[in-house]
Amino acid sequence: NSFCTLLTIAAMETVSDLVAQLEHLAEEEPHWLVVLVVVVSTSVTVATIAALYTMLARWVRSRRSSELRDPARRVVDERLFWSARQQSLALARGDFTSASLVDAAIEHIAAVNVHLNAVVHARYAAARREAAAADKILERARKTGDWSNVGWLTGVPMTVKECFHVKGCPNTSGLPSRKGVTVADDAPQVRLLREAGAVILGVTNTSELCMWMESSNPVYGTTNNAYDVHRIVGGSSGGEGCAVSALFGAVGLGSDIGGSIRMPAYFNGVFGHKPSSRLVVNKGQHPGCRSDGHFLLTTGPLARSAGDLYPMLRTLTQVPFGEDEARFPPCPPVRDPSDVDVRKLKVYLLEDLGIPAARAHPEQRRAARVAADALARRFGCEVRRVDLADKRTVPPGWELFPAVLDYWSTLMTFSGERTFTDFMSEGHPDGTLPVGKELLNWVRGRGNHTLPALGLCLLEKLSALQPQWMIDRARQRGDRLRAALEATLGDDGVLIVPTYPDPVPLHHEPLLLPLKWVYTAAFNALQNPATAVPVWIPGDPDQRTPLGVQCVARWSRDD
Repeated sequence: NSFCTLLTIAAMETVSDLVAQLEHLAEEEPHWLVVLVVVVSTSVTVATIAALYTMLARWVRSRRSSELRDPARRVVDERLFWSARQQSLALARGDFTSASLVDAAIEHIAAVNVHLNAVVHARYAAARREAAAADKILERARKTGDWSNVGWLTGVPMTVKECFHVKGCPNTSGLPSRKGVTVADDAPQVRLLREAGAVILGVTNTSELCMWMESSNPVYGTTNNAYDVHRIVGGSSGGEGCAVSALFGAVGLGSDIGGSIRMPAYFNGVFGHKPSSRLVVNKGQHPGCRSDGHFLLTTGPLARSAGDLYPMLRTLTQVPFGEDEARFPPCPPVRDPSDVDVRKLKVYLLEDLGIPAARAHPEQRRAARVAADALARRFGCEVRRVDLADKRTVPPGWELFPAVLDYWSTLMTFSGERTFTDFMSEGHPDGTLPVGKELLNWVRGRGNHTLPALGLCLLEKLSALQPQWMIDRARQRGDRLRAALEATLGDDGVLIVPTYPDPVPLHHEPLLLPLKWVYTAAFNALQNPATAVPVWIPGDPDQRTPLGVQCVARWSRDD
């Protein structure tokens, strides 16, 4: 370990020197050999560190008792298994009180969260007061028959991702310099949920500044998976996915700019919906958007029951998108999914996106087939299998799917948004983040930031050096793919594709091959609605963690 640490420090110092040289050259004319050396050196360094972490994680896993393997399954109150709709109907009937349901949820969180670290700030006293108020509203409605002041979530407990403004709660997004920051008002999405009657128990963990697939940061630490505490919960809405999975609440609120709702939904075995671009308001979260990032960022629900997704989405769309309509044309109102005739759907099955660094694992390919076959068997849907390696099966334009990573990266880098490095620089002297120095500090155990966040800052510097012809080509290919996908899917088509190419990873394992989030990021760039669906293989006794697929439709067809 000492030898590997010294080797890593030396590699980091080399990368730091090369970056400094590259910045100097970039002021004049980029030297693409230096760019190549920096990319290779950085990749080797990150792979070395990731390998060390993965080996350590596997060793720890082999040493630890299986006693904590499934901590979230020790549940004492069956009401916590119910959907939000079931809880709401029972509360309306007077079967039990919101106070008792909230108390049961709080007791459960207190027993389980110590193992998971999903809820990072609790507001239990306020939640109990809100539950008592909800009980009075429900009692009055039952007596008078006037239900006009009762929302569908009245008295139902839930949690919210920490990056959203929740009155009186922290809003750090895992950035050390924001530690101690609290907000005095609710985000529009949170306000809508409160108006529907929800009782918010607390806020949940994220990755640092919401830009990595593992919810771990220097402020709150790492969140563990309820199915296996040695595995990740995804990011950046990983704490929220874990909370819904672990029965802390039947529904949750997340955001998604590259898969931050759908990966946590898959890894935690729940449902998560990334709405169509520009359907749900994005205001009231940190980091937020001020420019073309609005085409990528979406706000949406997570739920244990698929039946809760539409009511949640309908609630979140009660206010307009709220940006310049000429620049960001809002999405049409969401339609009722009960009006969809599933039997008439055309199903396209795509098991692999054709990206060499992100090949789909056989188990995830199997999950996609199981999902498509279930639609064919139960509803008689027509299923068309698409293999990007077989041109005979590929719809026109879909051969550009392997280029979607470049499309997403270009949209992120050249969107006119505040850079990720700028967000990371908050709290540093002169407002500038010394990336090389922070990387060395991280290796020496004295870092202020996570490795993925620092790596993204380096990648931003490199991406900004792309020549204009590469940027134009990425945009043109992506625009063609988007048009082709919209044309093929139409109003009666859905695409089934893995949510992530691998089974649920161990902690730190995604650092080894860090581009696999492209399976979700693709549909942020393409602006499609996408629902993450957990898959359990019938009759497979060895499956200990969920598998997962996405159901994707054309823009505006969230139903």
